[in-house]
Amino acid sequence: MLEQMAEEAIKKSASNDTTDDTTIAIARNPKTPTYILEKLLTHYWSNIEIDPVFFRDDSIRCESQLGMALASNPNTSEYILDYLVNLKGKEIVLSLARDAKTSESLLTKIASIDNCDRDIVRAIITNPNTTRDILALLSNKGIN
Repeated sequence: MLEQMAEEAIKKSASNDTTDDTTIAIARNPKTPTYILEKLLTHYWSNIEIDPVFFRDDSIRCESQLGMALASNPNTSEYILDYLVNLKGKEIVLSLARDAKTSESLLTKIASIDNCDRDIVRAIITNPNTTRDILALLSNKGIN
């Protein structure tokens, strides 16, 4: 059922280039399997080029609501989360930095972003998966 709904949402968005509420709901649903979440990612962001500039406007860079829904879904794979970090939308990166389920490797990647701001640094510092190595990385960057 979810797969059929996802396919219909993808077809609908392909015709008008937007993300609808159904797509967001599917991406947010904790029962949505990983392979469907990956289909949504592939469809919506297959043509987005990773931009080295941090903190681009999420409304321009990616479908922010969809990104946030994917980031919050417990079935979202590390691959998708890594891709979302690469998009470097502040709202999504901050959400992942705050999430207690974010892996050490993903937190390291977030901490390595050149232009991390204080909100993201604070979120990383308070994340229970933050290691001493990650704290040292942040300390070496000189962010107060």
